[in-house]
Amino acid sequence: MTTEHDEIVEETEKSAQLNQTELSKIMAEAEEEEVREKARERKIDPKEVKAQETLDKLMQKFKGYRLLCVGLGIAAFALLIASMLLYKNGTIDEDTQNTLLFAGVVVVGLMLYFAMARVRPLKDDIRTWNDVLVDIQNSPSKKALSRKVLPPEPDSLSRKKYPMTSEYLHYRRYWRTCITLAGLCCIAPMALIRIMDDVLVPAVAMLCFAYVLIFVANHIDRKYMKPIREQEKARQSKAKLAYKKKNRKANLS
Repeated sequence: MTTEHDEIVEETEKSAQLNQTELSKIMAEAEEEEVREKARERKIDPKEVKAQETLDKLMQKFKGYRLLCVGLGIAAFALLIASMLLYKNGTIDEDTQNTLLFAGVVVVGLMLYFAMARVRPLKDDIRTWNDVLVDIQNSPSKKALSRKVLPPEPDSLSRKKYPMTSEYLHYRRYWRTCITLAGLCCIAPMALIRIMDDVLVPAVAMLCFAYVLIFVANHIDRKYMKPIREQEKARQSKAKLAYKKKNRKANLS
């Protein structure tokens, strides 16, 4: 009799434990569903959406340029190593080795250009817009959020990275022409020396002309283009300062 009673009690306790487990599981599922429902019903402010979209675009562009820099670095390293190993094994001659070394230096220059002119500005813009997004998400009230304004479009995403005035575009055409001709005058002598004989004087003359073109391009940039860029930069700085002042007033109110 006692044994049967103990078995009944044991089965009842097991059943109660199972019921309690199932009840806890059901309650947990209900809580998760409630959280998901609230997330679906939550209205996200358009400013937060805009800030998040801008930050995503900056991150995507940053990853692309960073991958490009890594690829260029690997290519430059491979060219330098190949030039030394192949020359040591006698596979290539000295002229071919110099060509590979020159190509490696050019690739390194491209890598440094993208790292300084593209990756670094993107990092600054990512830091700025991440602060903007955090500021929006931490707004104490909808009223304070409505008074916030977004900063101007980041320069890294803007197609108009330079002042698009007719005067600036005019000088930039001359600057690009000088740089392009200077690059051709630097590369052409190397090809002429390998193809033709007795071209030392024309090659030297072309190199001297290339330096003249570089000097002219530098003069155009410093004398005419730089002041216009500084004016545009000052205008953008004023716009960013106005943005910060408006948001500061919104937070105080």
